[in-house]
Amino acid sequence: MEPAVLEKLRAIVGPDAVLTSVDLSPYVTDGRTPAAAVLPGSADEVAAIVRCAAEAALPVVRQDETT
Repeated sequence: MEPAVLEKLRAIVGPDAVLTSVDLSPYVTDGRTPAAAVLPGSADEVAAIVRCAAEAALPVVRQDETT
């Protein structure tokens, strides 16, 4: 993932709510590790994250807290 995209995501939700590297281990699904995990705190943040991902042509996957 482009560093500029990570910076945009951090600006949206704050640096502690964008996980990368080792912090992604809980988000591995079917043996695939995501480039980042973003933990929004509001519906407005979700909308901004989706816009950012669309601009960068990145997929968005929702993961329930219970999984």
